[in-house]
Amino acid sequence: MSEAFQIHQNLEWERLRYISAMLVNVNATKSSQRIQPNKLFKLPQDNSHKKKVSKPLSKEELDNVLKDWDKTMTEGKISKM
Repeated sequence: MSEAFQIHQNLEWERLRYISAMLVNVNATKSSQRIQPNKLFKLPQDNSHKKKVSKPLSKEELDNVLKDWDKTMTEGKISKM
């Protein structure tokens, strides 16, 4: 499948989930009965939206990064990112 088609399908599923949650919430008599769309059912793309938690750099790793940065700045090279 092409990436554009997959993105389109993911958006359609998210739209369906949002509308379904709205229908459930319209019939809720109490605020505790309301449900968030992501709690209604899980989608595969939900896992990709989570933020990755990174560990802080150790002193040695930070020193290496700073040393590389200083070297790059003194040589006048700009890295492509």
